Amino acid sequence: MCGSGGSSSSGGGGSGAPRSTVVCPPRRPDPDQRYEVSCRWLNTEAYCGDEARLEVTCTPLPPDGPVDVEVLHPIDSSVLATLRGDMRNGRMETTWTTKAHAANWRDARIRFRGTVTSVGVMNTSSNQFRFRRRSTTGWVNVNTTRPVPATCGGGAGRQVVYDVRLENNRVHQSLKLRAQSTALSADDLTRFKTRAKSDLETVWNNGFSAKKFHRHNCRRGAGCDCAFDCCKAGFRLDANFVDSGHHWLVNVVAQPDPNAPSVSSWVRYNDSTWAYPPKAPASTYAHEGGHMLGQYDEYVTSCNDPSPAGTQYRQPAPPPAGEENLMSTSGNTTLLNRHYRRLRDFLNNNSGGDPYDVIPAGP
Repeated sequence: MCGSGGSSSSGGGGSGAPRSTVVCPPRRPDPDQRYEVSCRWLNTEAYCGDEARLEVTCTPLPPDGPVDVEVLHPIDSSVLATLRGDMRNGRMETTWTTKAHAANWRDARIRFRGTVTSVGVMNTSSNQFRFRRRSTTGWVNVNTTRPVPATCGGGAGRQVVYDVRLENNRVHQSLKLRAQSTALSADDLTRFKTRAKSDLETVWNNGFSAKKFHRHNCRRGAGCDCAFDCCKAGFRLDANFVDSGHHWLVNVVAQPDPNAPSVSSWVRYNDSTWAYPPKAPASTYAHEGGHMLGQYDEYVTSCNDPSPAGTQYRQPAPPPAGEENLMSTSGNTTLLNRHYRRLRDFLNNNSGGDPYDVIPAGP
């Protein structure tokens, strides 16, 4: 009887006549039969980098064989991805590792085309796939304290104050400062504000320019080459001097000799004094602003990060060789992954359980 397996004969010491089985020939397409192919997404929504399942079926039952699948551009129907699966008993299921095709991926509705090669019949999916959007938030005020080691006095710790929100494509941080001075002229105070704003924004934004927050569960992994923000998010710091509603008050003092600055700037629990011009022109204001945003010093002896050794993104003091940075070395403006950990934590706390890492991987 057809379908019972491969041919065989009895052997050994058994009795009776040799037995054989019948092998079914491969099912062939009926040239007079009209085959109907149906295609559908089994997962109609997923985050970028997830696997979306899709299905192709054919009736009546065609010969088993390959099925070609083409994921289609939502505008011009060009092919975004080509997949292949094997149809068995009239059904094939495979997955597409989802990847945005353009910056407007949020509005995309994507179909696929399936071709059952054994019968040469093709159809387009009856439903559409769309990318799941990352959550967003309004402005959130962060006002907390960092713990300080007992060797540095312990006590109430050090204040951290800023605003942050999760936007469509980035984590956006805002630092509002109010400057006052009894030593600077009005013109010099204006110059100080311009300089400090520029230094803060330039150093912190440039420090993240080669980094991204990236979905931990993206199937492409940390080496993901996706060009758009579907599975990635950027960062932006805005630093502004305001007359009211500030996060921090900055007392501005003048250098005795502006041509050879010798007075250091500092940030304590909830107040700050910055010297103008800065003692270290490249790094002073960005370093002190880093304290306001929650960063610890990474000097050999200072009030450093008291987190236990082994804690992810702990700020070591001093940092290992090759990790000198804005918080450890005067004049150095390098920023590492650990300096953006609070922004990553904010993103993860508002991502609906879909965690993010900082890439490329690093300290």
